[in-house]
Amino acid sequence: MRSYRVFIALLLSIVASPAVAAPVDTDAIGLETSNFSPAPRSPLEKRDFANQVVFTPPSTYTSWKTIYGRSAQVADGSLLVTWEDYPLVDQTPFPIYRSTDGGVTWASYSQILDQVNGWGMRYQPHLYVLPTAFGGFAAGTVLCAGVSAPSDLSEAYIDLYASTNSGLTWKFVSHIAYGSGPELASNGDAAIWEPFFLMYGSTLICYYSDQRDPAHGQKLTYQTTTNLVSWGGAVDVVADPTYSHRPGMAIVSYLASINLYFLTFENCTSSCLATYRWSSSPYTFNSAPSTLLAPSTGSNPGNAPFHIYYKGKIYLNAAQSSSVYVNTAGTTVWTPVDVGQIESYTRCLEIIKVGGVDKLLITSAGEMSSTFNNYVSVAVVTPP
Repeated sequence: MRSYRVFIALLLSIVASPAVAAPVDTDAIGLETSNFSPAPRSPLEKRDFANQVVFTPPSTYTSWKTIYGRSAQVADGSLLVTWEDYPLVDQTPFPIYRSTDGGVTWASYSQILDQVNGWGMRYQPHLYVLPTAFGGFAAGTVLCAGVSAPSDLSEAYIDLYASTNSGLTWKFVSHIAYGSGPELASNGDAAIWEPFFLMYGSTLICYYSDQRDPAHGQKLTYQTTTNLVSWGGAVDVVADPTYSHRPGMAIVSYLASINLYFLTFENCTSSCLATYRWSSSPYTFNSAPSTLLAPSTGSNPGNAPFHIYYKGKIYLNAAQSSSVYVNTAGTTVWTPVDVGQIESYTRCLEIIKVGGVDKLLITSAGEMSSTFNNYVSVAVVTPP
């Protein structure tokens, strides 16, 4: 969920002056470092590494320069990364960078341009690879959903694009949701944010943050499709009875080891904290109780949580900690593990294959602040 303060910063298009880069301490790399580049590594190296730079924005970039990194491993084994990008242009695209050597090196590969609204692709890209043929698209098709909005933020769509060639070219598929605006994060603004996909049988579910209901400052909503073109109506996922409470940033997974679905979100009341719910169905989270994440040491890692499930464990991170929090599915014990990767707002997690070995890919794209020299970087580590 985006705070009112940071959206004022965006609306005024603040141009952040680049800070002078300090000498790099690789044991304590911080967000003030914008030009860190680890030593070259061999392609498809199985050894862990962190803070490998994907993209450093130039000084002409506005607002917080980069944020909200997302990744996908596509059918040919290569890795894609995208993020919210802030070049000094009106119709912003989602950039696509690609690595063919397991995350060691990255190069610009393509971009997702707004093909239908004339506005730009502005916020929260989400990459998803179809696990099976669906909606007339083959398995392995790469989907990207994100917020398209004009530069004055007067309205917005969550739009869906698809690539049938592993991210090289992209085509508009459908509008998922519309917000009449303004696309700002203050209560009463009819804005929509933060799409996330989950496949459930023959249905694709899109979860997102929704400010359009006058009974809620913000709630979590889902819509479904069986063909990627037409989408069902909005259904509540988490709708807090207190108007000013703002649940946001839904991430959902199926926990095969305990046959339950798992939702994480930021629960924003007086502060924003990582929160979760369990449910027997991906459609019934609204009737489930909430639990605040309580780590075995330290405090709740804060807002913008992101999680994945892998081999009976849940891996989670959030914006106020650089650790990955590890949980055995079905328990309430969360153990923080330092993986060496820079913290960031809504850091992305994904299990990938590197030389036939399972690795955890972590994608960072900076904090929601114009005072940091935000850049995009990745870690590839053994799942803790």
